[in-house]
Amino acid sequence: MKKLLIACFLLACTVSLFAAAQSSGGLKELSGWTDAKDEIARLETLIAATKEAGFPADPAWTARIRELLPLVKGHPGNASYPPPEAKPNDGFGDGAVILPESLSPLEAQIRRLEFEITGGLGNSEPDPSLFADLKEQLNGLYAQREINRLRNPLDQGNDACPATVVSGIPYYDNGTTTGRVNNYNPITPCNPTNAPDVIYQFTPQFTYQYVISLQGSSYDTYLYVNTGGACPGTTQVGCNDDYGNLQSYLQLQLNANQTYYIIIDGYSTNAGAYTLAIYDICTITCEASDLLECPETLNDSTHAYLDCNGACNNITHGGTATWQDILPFQTVCGRAFTYLGPSGSQSRDTDIYRFTLTEACSLRIRLTAEFVSKLFVLTSSCPWSPLYDPPASMYACSTSTYYTQCFQPGDYALWVGPYVFTGIEDFREYRVRMELIPCSGCGIDVGVQAPASVSSTTCGSVNNCSLRPSEDMTIAVAIPWAGDWTFSLCSPNNVWDSYIYLTSSCCSGVIASNDDGCGGVGLSVINCLSLNRGVYYLTVEGYSSTYCGPFTLTVTECFGSCCYGDPVDPICEYTSSTVCADYGGVFTLFEPCSTGACYTRPNCDGQTEFGQLPFLPDEAGNGYRSHIDYGYMQYDNYATDGPIGSIRFWGFPVSCNGYAENFQVQFTSGSNTQTYNVSSTGTQLPLTYFGVYPLSEYTATISPPCFLASGIVSVAKVGDPSCTWYWCTSPFGDGVWPGGVQFDFAFCLGSPCFAPDSVTIKWIGTNLFQFDWWMPQTSYVYVYSTLTPEAVFPTGYDLFASGALSAGHFTWNSVNIPDPNRIFILVNDCTYSSLSGVPTGLTLVKQTE
Repeated sequence: MKKLLIACFLLACTVSLFAAAQSSGGLKELSGWTDAKDEIARLETLIAATKEAGFPADPAWTARIRELLPLVKGHPGNASYPPPEAKPNDGFGDGAVILPESLSPLEAQIRRLEFEITGGLGNSEPDPSLFADLKEQLNGLYAQREINRLRNPLDQGNDACPATVVSGIPYYDNGTTTGRVNNYNPITPCNPTNAPDVIYQFTPQFTYQYVISLQGSSYDTYLYVNTGGACPGTTQVGCNDDYGNLQSYLQLQLNANQTYYIIIDGYSTNAGAYTLAIYDICTITCEASDLLECPETLNDSTHAYLDCNGACNNITHGGTATWQDILPFQTVCGRAFTYLGPSGSQSRDTDIYRFTLTEACSLRIRLTAEFVSKLFVLTSSCPWSPLYDPPASMYACSTSTYYTQCFQPGDYALWVGPYVFTGIEDFREYRVRMELIPCSGCGIDVGVQAPASVSSTTCGSVNNCSLRPSEDMTIAVAIPWAGDWTFSLCSPNNVWDSYIYLTSSCCSGVIASNDDGCGGVGLSVINCLSLNRGVYYLTVEGYSSTYCGPFTLTVTECFGSCCYGDPVDPICEYTSSTVCADYGGVFTLFEPCSTGACYTRPNCDGQTEFGQLPFLPDEAGNGYRSHIDYGYMQYDNYATDGPIGSIRFWGFPVSCNGYAENFQVQFTSGSNTQTYNVSSTGTQLPLTYFGVYPLSEYTATISPPCFLASGIVSVAKVGDPSCTWYWCTSPFGDGVWPGGVQFDFAFCLGSPCFAPDSVTIKWIGTNLFQFDWWMPQTSYVYVYSTLTPEAVFPTGYDLFASGALSAGHFTWNSVNIPDPNRIFILVNDCTYSSLSGVPTGLTLVKQTE
């Protein structure tokens, strides 16, 4: 009620100010001020107050401010700013750029056969007889390539020893074997070859996994690596003929400071232009803003038809097509692998993402993966067909950027997967991002996924959109789910006169716009706009052609506190205004529940035997001094079903230093009295009473437990007379007041925390053990372990597992413990429900009683 009264008072003042300005002529009276800076400040205050009251601001006020701005030296509206530093490229590095291709008839025929020999869009490797037939056809076509018939004068691979030295990692080189001689042959058991060859020498600085790749070469290559002895080496450590297509690829662990000889050869007698890449294996990490691929837990034969985004490949093996929907400007973090598919066929995980274009666009697709990868753009229904088939991304961990042709509005699919069908037994990560380039020529300056923040400047930009005659910036925003969204320039840095538009297409289809929504002049915001999932465009303009400046755009979901349910004890959720309306609640924009927006009532913990919760700021209640040094002790009655092992109480410390405070807790039943001196540091809660006094919560252990099951309890502060303390009252209770104050008080009594009983560990198989124990009461269980026999708990012990359990007999089965000398300790916390951020992950199965 107090909040409502304050709001009404402000509204009345604002309306009066607005009415007075209108009745007196407004601008005519105000324009008599001689100080332009002061006049601007007063006008901006007037505009803000008028808008806050829900009335339209007089356009003459804004016009007058614009007249005054040039007169104020150093006013923020006249300040100039350098463009901000460029932001990282969404976590993608530099790499190859693949532009739309115009293939000759020969290259188009080669591309078609390579599509078939690498498995096309399927997830199972081609039939061996088909592969052999296609290999023969491709070798005939490769021989017709002009580049494979000419010797490259820039070739750096030596024809014979001494070998060309690899200068460092990563290493890339182009050359040809055309015109060379056949100096070397693979060492058994690799197949012999009669083709010309060249040789390189590599001495790694570190022991690591390295990739040596001929992917992207123009002929049917052969690759092998030797070590030991003089060039060309006496021991072969690896060889490869065809990896995915007819080019070669090896991934080997090479030792530091050991010399290896890399021979680039050809299948049979084939020769031609090669591309050599040598690099170490990297690690790709998903970023917090990434959209994660749908969960994939299968990598056996069932994955062929149960893949969560396998689409038409699922149907091929008897399953149902399932797709994962994405939006342009979302970065997807996924993983891929190879596995043994149906009928023993070598198979690969293929991930298909479906998306929609609402206007004609080309695509810019960025892909980086921990493996040699391939992508396609496809039709979005089965049977599908490829619409864009670029070369594979041959360099793992290097970003490949693909530019496609123009696609018309409609539904499409993006295919991402390994280039090969074997060799990726574990999961490997990748990140892919698809961005739009409108075919209309409209320029998108930045693309983000909401919620997001973008900092830039319109100064130095062009007037790309015709929305206003000013320099502009257009930000494409992927709205990931339907909801209420806010687009705000309300930042101290945005001090020039801006104007924003939200459109459905690039520079057209205006959905909403705003000029001075933040109050005053220059700050624009579109608040709480209901939007469906999709891509929208936010264009930042100047009010006129003379305005430009820096800005920070924040796109956030329009969230606030929603109070609903029992008005005495309301539920508070931080949600959108639309959802709150569905609840029939009261919505407060941007105010989180943690500030006490709905007066969330504090609770007792999970082992409560008796409880009376504190009153809330909008309820009738009070606090009464309970401080032994001042001669005051407050009392209340209680009744429990068992011993008392803990107490929680609430009060108002006045003029206290925030350190641990001493209390006397006294239980009385008839002639029996048990007194406990406890110490507790109060936790200040987000609840303020009478606009001044914050409520604090205290917890303490009653040790040894009190066995007076019913009677009278007193809580009173002891010592520190400079800090007076008031015990908070409660709207709950039985109305029986053993003290002089006619109120029930706020406190909770908890049972003692009994340790787990009958803990046993039993061996059930190799490295597998079974834990059994009896849990006397609901607790949060922590399992700690150590390999140090002399360790004294908790020093030297690490958390092994944890989880919440109810009372009963429990079995934790098939626990993998490879070291039988590991020591375990099992402890529990009975107040787990009051903890925040407790670890999780203990999988437990309760035994049937």
